[in-house]
This record gives sequence, structure tokens and C-alpha cells, in this order.
Amino acid sequence: MTNKASRDAERRPPGKNLAATLAAQGVVVPRPADVAAYLVSHRALARIVPLVCEQARREFDQGAELLLEVYRDPEIDDRHLTLYVRLPSYEGDAIITRLDRVTQPFEDELCSASGYLLVTTDFRPPQAMHDLSQADCDGLALASNPQFQALIADARRSLQKEAGVRLEDFREELDLPAKPRSRPRKKKS
Repeated sequence: MTNKASRDAERRPPGKNLAATLAAQGVVVPRPADVAAYLVSHRALARIVPLVCEQARREFDQGAELLLEVYRDPEIDDRHLTLYVRLPSYEGDAIITRLDRVTQPFEDELCSASGYLLVTTDFRPPQAMHDLSQADCDGLALASNPQFQALIADARRSLQKEAGVRLEDFREELDLPAKPRSRPRKKKS
């Protein structure tokens, strides 16, 4: 490649070529414009991202969801690129070791590039593969959590044992108006 062609390639924003590469690797990019804008500002990182995603796909195979997005810290003015790895199950999985294996071959390039790429997990199940909303995913993660299940079971046992609190008593304790009694339904003739 000539110097001029090389300079032109560096000035060109990461676009369809990168998007097509990530799509072929099965990487979900919910906000492609945000990712492209970030990579325009960090061109060296733009060359590394597809390689890291390819390595992540090799490490975690097709059962994993790979999600690439720009993370914005809500407390300080900081943003960085994040590749989330979501697995159907995390039990018995040495997830941190596997995540380290994804970035290890690229440590030198990642350290010398401007910008930052974090490869991590949020311990959620794959969302895109089940076409679930975020609320559904959160509910599914909570419902399948053994600690939450134990908490619910304890609460049910306590309720059966102590018979709970009547709604009327609860409303009175909080100085809430009594719930109006519902009118009897008309019988269908």
C-alpha cells in the first residue's frame, strides 16, 4: 500500500467494512453510530476490535452473545468501548480466565492504541438469541438465581407460619384510605 493510500485508509471512518465484519462474527452492535464515532476518534483501536471479536467468538463459540457498545460512565465524563460476553449459563465456568484469553494476544496493541476496549460480562443470558426485552432478561436472570429462589421460599414459609398481615391492617398502619369494596358483578342471563 502506498503512503497516500495508507493515509486515506486511516482517515476513512470505520464503516460498512467493519460493520460487515462484526456482523459476520455474530457481534451485536445496538448503536452502530456510537461505536463508529468512538472508533473514528481511536483509529488504531478500530483495527484491533475485529480481531478481538474474532478471538472472543473462537473462545466462546456460537452459544455466546457478543455485544459491542460504547459505555458511558454516569458519574464522570468517561466513555469506552465494551465487548460484553453473555453466556446461557455461568455455573462452573471460569469466565474471567476465558475473558483474559480473549485479550491476551492483543495486549501490546491495546496498550499502545488510544481509547479503551473492555472485554467483560454482565452475567446476563444472551438476549438477542431469545428476542427478549431487557426487562424480560432481568426477570429471567432473577428468577433463575438460586439465592433469590431461597429468599422467596423463606418469605413463603414465614407467611404461612405467621399468617401474614391483612391488607386492611397494612393500609391502616400507613394511614391509607380503606380500599372500597368492589360491587358485585351482574350475573349474565
